[in-house]
Amino acid sequence: MIEKVSTSFDTDFGSTNNLQNKIVYFERKKNEKQLKLNPMFTLEQIKQAYDKVKTETDFTIYINELIALGIKGYDSMVADGRVVYYSNTDYEVSTDKKYDLLAIAPTANKERFIEYLVMHEGGQSDYFTFCEQAAQCGIYKWRIDITEMTCTYITKDGDALIIEKIN
Repeated sequence: MIEKVSTSFDTDFGSTNNLQNKIVYFERKKNEKQLKLNPMFTLEQIKQAYDKVKTETDFTIYINELIALGIKGYDSMVADGRVVYYSNTDYEVSTDKKYDLLAIAPTANKERFIEYLVMHEGGQSDYFTFCEQAAQCGIYKWRIDITEMTCTYITKDGDALIIEKIN
């Protein structure tokens, strides 16, 4: 479908018939329309979606709501408990820190971390204890990619230590 060109076209491009300039102009207008249709997400919207999670089944609904908001994933920062939500663009929002700073071990201990992870997933530790254990094992953050449905545990150096598939 061809969009009607406003009079700003001549101002922007000086009445040129240059096809490349026209393509750039139409792409810019298309992107402006998409931004108006897809406003950026807020922490309040994320909290409202999260507050609905009561069971494992609700988690799938939560993920779908995050996707609908335009969220691609989020990083849980081990050192202070902040969560940084991000989109496919450069847009992101962050929660406040949840606890005092934890020291992240300079060297990763993958074997020990797997033990802690299995224990935590089995309900044998609470969230904060798991964060302390992750810090002791050199985990800087974990990244949830809701498009790929993965959880990646990442070291200070940016190396992926473990990648789990989320069911």
